[in-house]
Amino acid sequence: MKLSTLFAGLVMSGVAAFAHAQENGILLSMQIEKNGAVFVKPRLVTKSGVQATVQQDQDIKLEVTPIDKDGIVDLSMRLYLPGKDGLAVAASPHLVTKLDTPTTIEFQAADTARYTIRLTASNHPIGAPLPPAKDRKST
Repeated sequence: MKLSTLFAGLVMSGVAAFAHAQENGILLSMQIEKNGAVFVKPRLVTKSGVQATVQQDQDIKLEVTPIDKDGIVDLSMRLYLPGKDGLAVAASPHLVTKLDTPTTIEFQAADTARYTIRLTASNHPIGAPLPPAKDRKST
């Protein structure tokens, strides 16, 4: 095998690996509040149509599946809160939003606590470092 053929093969392999590592994903930047106080501020990246889960101890768990439809993101979620037998589904919100547009969901839980989920979905390459977090102001 010629050295130039080997080099070309290595370059193409490197390009393919880089392209795979830079696959498009959706960054979900969230702030979950309980009774007006910030509870958690998770950020996660997942592929369109793939469920992602974030959990903080036995206090809260959020499953979210974003589907990007040409800049419009369809989000299906399940929020789990503590119940008598561990974490249980407290809400299953569904919303549609534009990329890079902050949106808010509010609901009253069975324990009478009021929860607010502030969320922004944006494009982000899978495997790339997350950008610095932005502070969300309550509105």
